[in-house]
Amino acid sequence: MRRHYFLAALIVLIMTTACGGPRIKLFGESTEPLNEYTLEGRGGDRVLLVPLYGLISDTPKEKFLTESQSIVEKVVSQLNKAEKDDHVKAVLLEVNSPGGTIT
Repeated sequence: MRRHYFLAALIVLIMTTACGGPRIKLFGESTEPLNEYTLEGRGGDRVLLVPLYGLISDTPKEKFLTESQSIVEKVVSQLNKAEKDDHVKAVLLEVNSPGGTIT
């Protein structure tokens, strides 16, 4: 009987804290603005096109003496910006990749 009470209490605890648990931020915000192009039509609503070219990896790209965001960080940053923009109504992922690492 104790086991049933324990399981019931555990389920209630999980259900009440699952939605209100701490938010873990894996990637920082990018300071680069999203580029906006008008292809057709008028109005305030937008479709976000997220290009994903090359090897998909969470390892930062190394350039000469500098380091830039990884592809995964760029995509996450763009999706976070789109989430905050009320005018973005759809997201299209344009993927041209041979694959990637486990991320």
